Amino acid sequence: MKLNDFLSSNDEVIKDMARKMKVKFDKYWESYSTTLALGCVLDPKRKLAFLLYVYKKLYPNDYEAKLKIVKDALYKLFAEYERVGALNSRMTPITSSSSINVAPDMDEYDKEFLQQSACTDESELDLYLEDKTTLDVIDYWKLSAKRFPRLAMMASDILSIPITTVASESTFSIGGRILHKYRNCLLPENVQALICTRNWLHGFEVAAGPGDDSDEQDSEESRLSKEDSNIVDVESLES
Repeated sequence: MKLNDFLSSNDEVIKDMARKMKVKFDKYWESYSTTLALGCVLDPKRKLAFLLYVYKKLYPNDYEAKLKIVKDALYKLFAEYERVGALNSRMTPITSSSSINVAPDMDEYDKEFLQQSACTDESELDLYLEDKTTLDVIDYWKLSAKRFPRLAMMASDILSIPITTVASESTFSIGGRILHKYRNCLLPENVQALICTRNWLHGFEVAAGPGDDSDEQDSEESRLSKEDSNIVDVESLES
């Protein structure tokens, strides 16, 4: 929406910049994953109401169709978790009084809730969407593992998906410097060891304190060390 506003700017520099940015933005926007939208639904403070709100702003002409795509994907995915969960031991909720601060009557509440839900045809997903809460998303799913065992499992999987691919693309870029056409016989475990070791050694830079006389020397040593790490001696690994 901001880019669209900048496209009509009176400043030609801003307008040209927005035009170029819009082309790239549209490219990634069209490939936006519906799975990431499910993460918004599984935030108990937002759910489908928030998606409806933003879709009306983003797609005023066909927001209902966009929302239906998300809802269909949500119910289809949950049906798969229900099918697998019935035979999978993972569906057994793990509760720990040491990690979860539960009220004394929480177990009694859970029993009553499960009895009520057993008398209705609504699924865990339907009950969740109707539920009202003000809890933080992490706290909510910790406390709701008993009430919604399969849905909590699905939430754990979906909410752990990174929203960006920058980290993985960066890893592939580093991998291209280690495994190239002149060194293409490394075993997969050796490539993994080299990439991980380089990341552990040089993944984070520690800024020197003010007035440190060794700044230039440390910077030069760090630069040389990083250059050396790009040309890793792999004879020992190959042997």
